[in-house]
Amino acid sequence: MPRGRIKLLSADRGFGFIITEQDEDFFFHRNDLAGVDYNPLIEGQQVEGQQVEFQVAQGPDSSCAVKARLIATQAS
Repeated sequence: MPRGRIKLLSADRGFGFIITEQDEDFFFHRNDLAGVDYNPLIEGQQVEGQQVEFQVAQGPDSSCAVKARLIATQAS
């Protein structure tokens, strides 16, 4: 299962991007977060750097992350 970190989160729009160690970006939608409560993220919690693992699916334009789940949080 690929791993990466949340690179960007657009809380008001309900999507974000995950970047892998190989510098690949994967789009994800808030509905594709498994076991992560998205609502606190909307309230402004720091999300950049949170480590996730995810599955890759083919979206309409490119590959995207699905079933992303939090595995660790880097210390600030």
